[in-house]
Parts: sequence; C-alpha cells; structure tokens
Amino acid sequence: MTQTKHHPHHKATAKPYESNPFKVIFNGFDRLFKINQTWAIILLVLSLFGGFAQMFQYMIPGGSNSNPGSAGQVATSHPEFSGGLIAAIVVFVLIFGLIALVVSMVIGVFYQGSAAYVALRTAEGKTVGVGETLAAVAKKFWTILWIQIVVFFKILGGTLLLIVPGVRAALRYQLVLLPVFDEGKSASEAIQTTKTLAKDHLLEIFGMVTAASVIPFVGPIFTIGGMSVMYPQLKELKASGAPKPAVHWLNYLGFILLGSLLLFLLLLLAFIVLITIATN
Repeated sequence: MTQTKHHPHHKATAKPYESNPFKVIFNGFDRLFKINQTWAIILLVLSLFGGFAQMFQYMIPGGSNSNPGSAGQVATSHPEFSGGLIAAIVVFVLIFGLIALVVSMVIGVFYQGSAAYVALRTAEGKTVGVGETLAAVAKKFWTILWIQIVVFFKILGGTLLLIVPGVRAALRYQLVLLPVFDEGKSASEAIQTTKTLAKDHLLEIFGMVTAASVIPFVGPIFTIGGMSVMYPQLKELKASGAPKPAVHWLNYLGFILLGSLLLFLLLLLAFIVLITIATN
C-alpha cells in the first residue's frame, strides 16, 4: 500500500482567509494537480465522463420512453401471458432494481469518500496513492454510508418543507465527510462539526459551488479542489475565534445569474404578450 508523503513544495501552512470563490476553486485545483496528480487525473476523467453522459442523456430524443405504448401493445397482443409469468417479470425487475441500488450506493460511497480523503490530504500537503485512499474509504465505509443517508433525508425533508431549507442543508453538509478522515469523527459528530463550521459561511460555500458549476463538464473536480481550501480555512477561523472576514461579492454570483434568468424570462413573456396584442 502506498504511503502518504508530504509534498516538499506544499507544506500545510496558515494562509490568509480567501473569500473569492473563483480563487478558492482554482487554487484548490492547482494544488490538487501539483500534490495528487494521479488522483487529479482520475477525478478529471470521472468528471468528464459524468458531464458527457448527462449531455448525451438530454440529446437522445425521448430517451427510454420513446415508445410508451409498446408495453401495452405487447400485453394486449400476447394474451397467453400468464399471471405467473407477469409475477416473475415483476420479481426480476425488483431484484435487478435492488442490485442496481446497492451498486450505486457502493460507488457513491467510494467516489465521495475518495474525493473527501484526497481533498483533505491535499490541504495537508500530502501525496496519497490510489490503494491508500481506497483502503481508508473502505475502513470508514459504513460511517460514510450512514452520513449519506442522514444528509439525504435532511435535504429531502427541507426541500419538501419549503425548498430553501433543503438548499441550506445541501450547502451546510458540503464538507461533511472531511472530518471523518481528519479527526476520525463518527457520523453524528461529523454532521455536527460540519454544521458548526458552515455556520455564518453558507454564502461562501454557495459561491464555491456556483463557481465550480459554471465550468462545463469538469465542475466536480473544481468543487473537490475548493473543498481542500474551504475546509482548513473554516476550521482555522473557528478555532481562532477571529471575526468573520468580509464576504467577496462574487459569492452572490448564483443569485445574479438566477435574477438575470428570471428577468430574461419576464422580458420574453412581456414581448410575447405585446406581439399577441399587436397581432389581434
């Protein structure tokens, strides 16, 4: 198993608090490639794969529902289908769905866990191998899985209540897996620690996520790089008891983009209404 190595040119030292979200993600991205290049390439490939897969999903007309009547046609054109055969098909679909769910959960644990572990070690200036990272994630597998389940229901519950609480929960727990590897926190401790770190800093986390999301296809790896910067500086700030630094205006970019989109839609609607009135 590959041993953790300190990168000679990137010691973990105290740095001025950085509130500019683009500096946060680009500085983190730069450190990630310099300190953990192997993992940076792996995460970059995964980000590209996920981005292209999502793009192709929207490009395929109708997707898997392009012929919604086919199932009904089969059922009506084959009256010899017995109840037993239908039940067998249902059981097969349920088993296949359960297996797919388990596989996706395992992949999710190892992907999110690896991203958090690499982000933390990058923040510490340590180079980690693939074997070491996967072993560390496997050791914390059930803790990570339980955190993911709890956070999922917190976000879901907040979204169902009023949407905004769900968004706040998603931002609050953006860094939730890092304390698991940093200080060996349990699931409940990691959730509480992250909640404390994110208090009064949700706007900056929102800015980081927004800045990464506007970068096509490879946004996820910039988010991971941003985590390697955001987590240690929030931890250091909370430990020092220093007052909250000024928030950079670019953290409001998400609201600016959303407001611009809404304004465009309102203007488009007004234009359509005027055209309709003029032609009548």
